[in-house]
Amino acid sequence: MNPKPIGKRKQQARETRRKIVNCALRLFNEHGFENVSIEMISENAGVSVGAIYHHFKSKEEIAAQSLVVLDEDYEIFLNDLLTDPKYSTLSAFDKLKEFYIFVQVKSSELDSVNFAYSYDLKNRQASILLVSEERTLYRGWKKLIDMCREEGSISPELTDEELIRLLTYISRGLLVDWLLKEGKQDMKEQSRLVADHLLEGLRSRK
Repeated sequence: MNPKPIGKRKQQARETRRKIVNCALRLFNEHGFENVSIEMISENAGVSVGAIYHHFKSKEEIAAQSLVVLDEDYEIFLNDLLTDPKYSTLSAFDKLKEFYIFVQVKSSELDSVNFAYSYDLKNRQASILLVSEERTLYRGWKKLIDMCREEGSISPELTDEELIRLLTYISRGLLVDWLLKEGKQDMKEQSRLVADHLLEGLRSRK
């Protein structure tokens, strides 16, 4: 059974959140977090103050929730991987690789991702990029790792936490390299290269 398509209202809400986040992180980076007001974000994003408060309680929450739009995309694609017939012939390990590629491509499409990195590094208490158990990304990795363990395709020598940590390192490394090269590389091509070679190192050899 295929997942239900996203409704128009929900899609518009996601686009509005994405616009607010992208604009806010750019302003935080340019002017400093303390010097940016909700009114400034409203004016620059082209949305009303009321619309901002409809989605976020404060500018702190905007910063903290900057990757929510990505998590929503991850959740939708993970559901597709698990339910859509077009992926039914893939092994669990191949689904893990496809999820990795999707994460990389979607991350590169978020305009604010570079500001999220710079903001998180300057404000260590923010932890925007932390891959914790609350993140959809973490739960996605965990679900696919469990499936790989069931089919015996992933190294039993590593714990789930170690595997998620390695996947995070590999994911961030490629994204930072892509940012340093100003997005001039084809992210899908590069992430496929990583998936077909580096991720293969996680496969069980038994």
